[in-house]
Amino acid sequence: MAPSAWPPGRVLDLTRLLPGPLAGKLLLGLGFPVLKVEPPGGDPLKALAPEAYAFLNEGKEVLSLDLKAEEGRGRLLALARESALLLESNRPGVMERLGLGPEVLLAENPRLVYVRLRGYPDTPDPGHDLTYLAEAGLLGLFPWQAFQFADLAGAYALALTALKGLLLGGGFYEVALSEAVKALAYPPIPFLDGSVLCYRGLSCQGREGSPGGPRGPPLGPLLREGGPSRTPPCGLQPGPGGEPRLPEASPPLPGGNRRGLGGLGQGRGASLAEGEGLSAPPRLSPRWGSEKPQPPEGAGERLPLSQTCSAAVGSPSAG
Repeated sequence: MAPSAWPPGRVLDLTRLLPGPLAGKLLLGLGFPVLKVEPPGGDPLKALAPEAYAFLNEGKEVLSLDLKAEEGRGRLLALARESALLLESNRPGVMERLGLGPEVLLAENPRLVYVRLRGYPDTPDPGHDLTYLAEAGLLGLFPWQAFQFADLAGAYALALTALKGLLLGGGFYEVALSEAVKALAYPPIPFLDGSVLCYRGLSCQGREGSPGGPRGPPLGPLLREGGPSRTPPCGLQPGPGGEPRLPEASPPLPGGNRRGLGGLGQGRGASLAEGEGLSAPPRLSPRWGSEKPQPPEGAGERLPLSQTCSAAVGSPSAG
């Protein structure tokens, strides 16, 4: 295949909120100039989450057009004649009612790649990230409270479909969020699904934005003494001057095992005796002074584990 000029043209991004603008951001990163066309009221995400809006749309040119007015429709037709890609995420039929559907725009520019993002492939009904995840069997596997995985899957599928359209010389394409997320619904991989300690996400309590998550027990109770307000930030210990810092090594405990924030925060893993389990973790002082971590009572006791990291995935013990 002979090389061609890059980028082949401009992207008209008529999408709003998360998945469409993220696809536009991906194409921008590939070198496309992106013109984001917003209604007179703007993208609702800008008022709802200004930082997210800035992240998704930084580097794009933004133009306000009223597509319900004749002047706005005429301006979009003129832009479509000179563009390579058009992304839109309106419910099926909306652009057609405005006189700006794929048939009209492709008549103006036969090489235009018109890509529509929709909820389902066979119905105009809208959906929600949670419904797409549930239908794909992923609702119990992802921390959906923090990330919109269906939207993210749709964004990447939208960008890939746009590139496919360029290779095929233009045309009209649709991407359904419900189908895009199913492409990520692979069966859980043993030991990488959170069933083994060294692959479980431990969360912190006492730190804003880090509630205990579904993938593992909260880290806060392992470190807390005196209540949640005394819990240090996740993975930190007091430095020489009282400032928080990551520990350089895990403190040794009776029984030859080493475990602490160093093992968790720096990827060393929890040291395990051969199939015998894990010694109890050290307890941090509630004050941010010069006190060193002290092992709790019964530090030599073993906590039974059904599987050990070293046996399951070959994780070496800390020396």
